Amino acid sequence: MHAQIAADALAVRHHAAEALLRLACARLAPEPLGGVRYLWAEIASGPTQIRGVVVRLNANSEQPDPGECMLGALVPPDLLETARSNADVVDACNVFVAWLGYAATLLSPAEIDLQAGHNKVKHGLAVRARSDMRVTFVTTPPNEDGSVPLSAFTADDSIDIFDQPVLELLARGPKVDGHRQGLEVTQLRLKPAALLADAYMLAMAHGALFHVASVEHFAGRDDLREHHVPAFPGYPVGGPTPENIDAKSPLGMRFPLTTPPSGGAVRREAGIGFRDRFQIIHVDYDNRASGYVVDG
Repeated sequence: MHAQIAADALAVRHHAAEALLRLACARLAPEPLGGVRYLWAEIASGPTQIRGVVVRLNANSEQPDPGECMLGALVPPDLLETARSNADVVDACNVFVAWLGYAATLLSPAEIDLQAGHNKVKHGLAVRARSDMRVTFVTTPPNEDGSVPLSAFTADDSIDIFDQPVLELLARGPKVDGHRQGLEVTQLRLKPAALLADAYMLAMAHGALFHVASVEHFAGRDDLREHHVPAFPGYPVGGPTPENIDAKSPLGMRFPLTTPPSGGAVRREAGIGFRDRFQIIHVDYDNRASGYVVDG
């Protein structure tokens, strides 16, 4: 049950991230069409692939005064003038921008491909959620009898890799220099509390964008008086930002299983992924050994 909750939390976070990106794209980087703008249609007819959404948002960020554009999307028009000189509002809007950038990172290709994991869960492909794995790197070597003291796993120089449920998925690695790669297994570390905290903040940013869009939509529309503008979610002054939520923990590990279809060496090596780096590890399978943990 705990493993299934973790997998569901991953799905919720990615749904929130994609909804935020697609709404932001429709608001900040719509197609250059004439006539009346219709937000629902903008979202529905936007890029099919999420990569196209990210590309369009990145291009918009290079336009003149992107900060003012973002402020106008996060602050209702009647409050915009005072918001420019309100340090708390500006700070909170920067927090929302950080979550928008994080959403783009979650849904972009990476050494540990969270997006691929989410897609396999979403489309019902073969994945395995499990809560029976514990992986810790220790520097204390085993004794001659193969025993390892329990204290080695809590020492200052030990590193927990998997201390939460894990989602395992099998996929063919992306091409490297135009060459297809073989199959690889990826293991994603899923901490439900962190995933749901991320999802909450992504949804909060989405709510702010949606509120301002609604205010603009209903402005001067007496024919829509029976409808109500959804409440503003509030300004997260001081955070949290993505860096405040489980940011230093490993994302997961990946291991190559087969060589490339056309032969040759594996070009995507085994390793541990973090948000800011991928650490290659060399596994000596020929000299592997087993042991057991003892008190001490």
